[in-house]
Amino acid sequence: MSQLRGFYRFWQRALALTVPGDACVDHFIKGFDTYMRSMIQEAEDRETKHVRTVNDYLRLRRETFGAQATMSFLSFGLGLPEQVLSHPVMQTVTLAAMDLLCIINVSLNIMAERTSLHMSLHTSGHAFLPCRTLPRNCIP
Repeated sequence: MSQLRGFYRFWQRALALTVPGDACVDHFIKGFDTYMRSMIQEAEDRETKHVRTVNDYLRLRRETFGAQATMSFLSFGLGLPEQVLSHPVMQTVTLAAMDLLCIINVSLNIMAERTSLHMSLHTSGHAFLPCRTLPRNCIP
């Protein structure tokens, strides 16, 4: 319950930076929805023991660490219109930043996965190492 109150206080402070109808709020909501849907997909993958290809893993991983919602906060308080936020250049830069964050995160996690490979393969099944170590499933 205290986590929910903390999120509420955080959201109230974030909204104080915006005005009603700011496009950044809609981008956050869409990004958070993408994050939640990706978490459901990841849970389904674990349940069915589905091992993704490297490309599919990175595509889903981009969504499962909440980058879209997090990156949307960068525009809070700036009053940027939808035309700017959805401009192809902004979309390209945002996607590149999300990919960079994703690759850094995956790289940092590889060492942890190597030390607990048994656990990664047998409990979560949704990690980069299983995808890399099962060549038959890694054909792009």
